Amino acid sequence: MPQKTPLKLDIKLPEHPLDENLVLPEDYCQLLLENALGLLKESINKKKKKCILFEIINYDYKVVVKQNQFINILNKGIEYYEKIEDFEKCSELNKLKNKLNER
Repeated sequence: MPQKTPLKLDIKLPEHPLDENLVLPEDYCQLLLENALGLLKESINKKKKKCILFEIINYDYKVVVKQNQFINILNKGIEYYEKIEDFEKCSELNKLKNKLNER
């Protein structure tokens, strides 16, 4: 299985980044979530201490989470998949949580 790599994002921020009207399309959010969860799964299975979720290439930033934040991200994924009633994915994420808790 080929190693997953973080999505390389080219983000253009609006003039007022705190503008509450800034909304990402649902399919874009799903792509980001699915990629992040795939990378997180790989990090858990390889017992890594951190995970690079995204690279923002035009700002030369990497979004990195430490192992102590993995469960928070998995919980967000579970919330999302419950909302769209993809219970198979919820089960998969719960298994990853259990794997983390066994360490």
